[in-house]
Amino acid sequence: MNIYEEHQKFVLMMQTPEGKKEFERAWHLASNYRWEENEIGGSWLKNGAGAGNKVAGIAIDPETWEFLVGAYGQDHDWAYNRMVDDLCENGAQTPDEAERRIKKGWASKSEEWEFPFVTINGAFFIESDFLKTLEDKILELGIGVPVSSVKIALLRAEDKPPLPRCEICD
Repeated sequence: MNIYEEHQKFVLMMQTPEGKKEFERAWHLASNYRWEENEIGGSWLKNGAGAGNKVAGIAIDPETWEFLVGAYGQDHDWAYNRMVDDLCENGAQTPDEAERRIKKGWASKSEEWEFPFVTINGAFFIESDFLKTLEDKILELGIGVPVSSVKIALLRAEDKPPLPRCEICD
């Protein structure tokens, strides 16, 4: 399965209650949680303080589309800090400008998916057309399956969320 097919699988599964539950399970497992039965049926509990070896930090520059993916299980801010430092070292940007320019996120590996889920830090506050462009580029670059816009749509939904379309996939 290629990254576009896997993204389409994600978009389709989010259209049903069963699919949403399946994604929630995969997302929690990819984020270092475990399911534990209890008196109320069960709960997702974190395995330790961090996200473990299934999560890597990512950074992407929307002006050049250069990106870095850190090592899984390591410092999740490394890629972002590296790209910000690089912009500042060559004098192209001040630290504030570089921090605003570079977008930070996380790639989370699920054993049941070939490509990692990618979330963008602060996506809820990013203008929707720009977020779509950013997520389309994340797919095109093969970084992973972007999930931020669908998660946001679910949070904002009253009935059934409008799901984003991937023009590249259509």
